[in-house]
Amino acid sequence: MTPEARVQIVDAAAKLFAEQGISATSMAQIAKTAGISRAWLYRNFDSRDPIVQAALARYSGQAAALLTDADRRERPVEQAVIAVFCHLVTHGRRQRYIPEALAADPASVIGPAVVELQRYLVEQRAVLPETQGRIAAEAIARLILSAITTTSITIDFDDPEAVAAFAHQILPQLLMAR
Repeated sequence: MTPEARVQIVDAAAKLFAEQGISATSMAQIAKTAGISRAWLYRNFDSRDPIVQAALARYSGQAAALLTDADRRERPVEQAVIAVFCHLVTHGRRQRYIPEALAADPASVIGPAVVELQRYLVEQRAVLPETQGRIAAEAIARLILSAITTTSITIDFDDPEAVAAFAHQILPQLLMAR
C-alpha cells in the first residue's frame, strides 16, 4: 500500500470516528468514505483496530509536532508545555473518537508521548535531569490522557479556561528542577 493510500484510509476513518464514534464505524463505511473496495481495505487492514491505531499514532505525532512548534528559545519551557497541554486536552475532548480510542488503548499514545516530552525536557531544552524528566513526562502524559478520557467532578475539562487554570496550577510543579 502506498503512503498516500494509507493517509486516505486513515483520514476517512478519523472523519467517521469523529462523527459517529469508533464502535459505530464499520469497515464498509471506512472503505466507502475512502473511495476503495472493502476487499482492498481488508487486504491491507485485517480489522478496524490497526486503523484506530494509525489514527492515534497520527494524533500522537501531531502532539509531538505541537511541542516543537510551541518551542521558541525566548519562550519559557513552562509556557510551551502548558500551551501544548491545553491544546491537546481541548482538542482531544472535542474529537469524539480520541477519548474512545485512548480509553481502549492508552499505551499506543502514552508511550510515544512520554518519549517525546522527556526528550524535549531533558535533551532539547535541558531543564530537568534525566530521571526527573522521565517522571515529569510520564505524569504530564497521564494527566493529558485522564483529562481527555474521564469526567471530572470538580474541573470542567470541556472549558478551555478551566483547562488553562488547571495547567497553570499543576504543570509548573512538575517542571521544577529539584
